[in-house]
Amino acid sequence: MNELTFVWKIRLRLQAEGNMLRAEREAKGKEERERQEAIEAEERKAQMTDKEKLGELTDNIEAVIIPEMKSKKAKATAIRVKQLLVEIIDLIEEEK
Repeated sequence: MNELTFVWKIRLRLQAEGNMLRAEREAKGKEERERQEAIEAEERKAQMTDKEKLGELTDNIEAVIIPEMKSKKAKATAIRVKQLLVEIIDLIEEEK
């Protein structure tokens, strides 16, 4: 009976070590995927035109600011700011 207990303890320890190794591999894989996604996002961003960059910026402004605003007037102001940014970029591009 004592040998059986010893064998089970060893088996449980090996299983725990295997689980730890698997978790470490998964964490490293996740970190690598996130790093690769960040690199790809930077590459996409580098290839974007100014207008596309502005579009992304204004979308981010709208996505972050507007849901946080409680009043309709504040939301309308944020939307108007976005529209003005688009108009400014259009004017800059016309100047080029």
